[in-house]
Amino acid sequence: MRTDPVCGMDVAEDTKHRTDHGGGTYHFCSAHCLHKFEADPESFISPHPSPFPTKNADILKGEGKENAAKKTKTKKPAAKTSVVTLPVEGMTCASCVNTIEGA
Repeated sequence: MRTDPVCGMDVAEDTKHRTDHGGGTYHFCSAHCLHKFEADPESFISPHPSPFPTKNADILKGEGKENAAKKTKTKKPAAKTSVVTLPVEGMTCASCVNTIEGA
């Protein structure tokens, strides 16, 4: 079995949806995924960092559970908060933005 680089599905090696790129053969679950890959192969081959933080990123990086546990138990002191009252009567969205940015 192979993995479709576009959608991540398992694909049989004898699928008719395949292409060669950069010295490797890539297998696809459908013509749709094949065409999507052919339009921009590098976006599916090159690793991209996740835009979302990983809960156990230290463990995934190989630092081990012990070091990750120590880091997750460390707490930062709570930041001071303050209350800001802004008059919003009769304002348009643009003027709200200007008022808030100027505060």
